[in-house]
Parts: sequence; structure tokens; C-alpha cells
Amino acid sequence: MIFFLIFNLFYDAGKTGANFLKLSIGARATAMGATYTAITDDCDAIFYNPSTTGLFNSFDFSLMFLNLYNKINYSSLSTSLPINNFSLGIGVSLLSFTDEKLIGPGKIVGKYSCNDILFLLNLSFNLYKKFALGTNLKYVASKYDNYYAYSLATDLGVIFKIFDNLNLGASLLHLGTKRRFISYKEMLPLNLRIGISYKIFFTKKIITTLASDLSTYIDQLPSFGVGGEVLLKGIRKEKEHFALRIGYRTNEKIGTFSGFSLGFGYIYQFLENIFLSIDLTYLDYGYLGFSERVSLTFKYLY
Repeated sequence: MIFFLIFNLFYDAGKTGANFLKLSIGARATAMGATYTAITDDCDAIFYNPSTTGLFNSFDFSLMFLNLYNKINYSSLSTSLPINNFSLGIGVSLLSFTDEKLIGPGKIVGKYSCNDILFLLNLSFNLYKKFALGTNLKYVASKYDNYYAYSLATDLGVIFKIFDNLNLGASLLHLGTKRRFISYKEMLPLNLRIGISYKIFFTKKIITTLASDLSTYIDQLPSFGVGGEVLLKGIRKEKEHFALRIGYRTNEKIGTFSGFSLGFGYIYQFLENIFLSIDLTYLDYGYLGFSERVSLTFKYLY
């Protein structure tokens, strides 16, 4: 953390590239304030800490869609497959933007597009059942009109199950090569995260997940996040479950309610170990407006 604070003196906001990597991924994760550094029951966690899948007990597949500021679309895909003490996963995210190309005052001469893409391969290892290490091998590329640049990077992570329901995790994300646009070189937004999560089983049908983390980028001061989820199982029908989520993240100084997030989840249990969930999240960007994220997740418990 001290290392990052020192680098903040040299890297102001905007001096790193591929800043789409700072956007939260997953409707559930976003609703909980992006406090996913120590969450071990959702494959979207590989974007926050590559070691979390080492403690999974399910095969997961998730899709997310987001419309940001009308013209910007953001989507992601993630999946994780545990095999004994080893887990293999894949993650993809894509941000796209298209607008009119202007020359002079209002003269439209065509359109231009901007695209950012991330592809990662996740590998994690479960050691002694309560301790896992993981890494992501990543390809990060951007195309702005006719210009293209890419980076190769890695993520490193560790997670420790202190008690059955208490996890502590840490990760270092976006450690990679510099990329070049024409003659300008830029580095990826290196990110250090430390987080904790805790599950509380009030009854068999009411389960609460609490999470918190501290995150800092090389070009930003640290931000603190807190989030929670209440899962209500079989409240209306035996196979229908509902989840309510809330979160908050600091360093969002762009309006009264910026940094707050709210979410809702509907989970249908097809069989004893097969689940399909739809998650919706509202995130306030203050003066910039708000966005909604929608995720669809399939889960098969081992």
C-alpha cells in the first residue's frame, strides 16, 4: 500500500491507459460496492481476485450487460470450472462506443468507433482446503478509430478461509507491459486490493453476506468499499429465492449519492444443485447520471 501511495505522487488520474479496467463487472458485485476481493461463490470474482475460484464448489457461467451514458455499451462473460484442487476459468469484457465523425462546425463526414477488450485465462490452486493461490493471464487491447494498441498482463491473488464463513483475500491486478498509441506509451492501471467477507446463517432460509475491501490504483488515492446481501430462500415458492443488495464505495465525489449502489436478484432452483439467477443493479454516478447492470448466471453445485 505504501508503494502505491508513493507512486500516486508521479501518476495523476488520467496518466494510465485502458481505464475501462476500473469499471466494476457483474451486477451482484456492483450492487455490493465492488467488494469482491474475498467472495468465493460467484465466477465474476475472477476479475477482482484470481484466487477466489480455488475455493469454489460449483461450475459457474455468467453474462453481464451495461449501457453507460447512452452511447457506451459494456458487457462481460465469465466462467469457472473446479477440478479437484485446481480451477480453470475464462473471463472476457468488451466496451464499445460509436459516434459521428465531425470536421469543422457540425459537418458530419462519417462515424468512428472505439473498442476496449479484455480476455483472461484464470488458473487457481486450492492448498490445504482453506488456502488458495491464483493468477490471470490477460490480453488487453484497444482500438480508437484507426489506431490500435495492446498489452499483455497478469493478475496475482491469494485467499484464506479463516473460519468456515470468514474469508480474507488480496490481489494485485493489471501488472503488464506498456502499450503504444502512435508515439505515446501508457501503462495499465495497476490495482492493489485487500478484502474480507463473512456469511451469517440466521436460519436455513435467511443468509446474509457482508463484504468490505480497500482498493487503490497507481494513479488514484485508495477507496474503501462496503457491501451486503440478504438471501431469502423459498419465501414465495420452495424453488424461488430472492436477494437484496446494497453497497457503497468512497472516492466518488461527483454528486450527493454517487458511490451508492442497490441491487436485486431472482434465483430459480431447477434441481437440487442447478440454479439460474437474474440480477439487476442500480449505480449512481452523481452528476453524470446512473446506470443499470443486468447479469444472468448459471450455477451447478458439486
